[in-house]
Amino acid sequence: AGLADKGEIAVGKDADLVVLSPELEVKSTYVGGVLSFRAGSDLTAHP
Repeated sequence: AGLADKGEIAVGKDADLVVLSPELEVKSTYVGGVLSFRAGSDLTAHP
């Protein structure tokens, strides 16, 4: 059901990731392998 590209970090898989600090604060997010958010940064020029 569309899950073949999910569930692991590997070549050819979707790269939708959230990077957390040890305190569980969101540090960055990646959508399709592209950085979409970094804490403390303005990424609006690079959606």
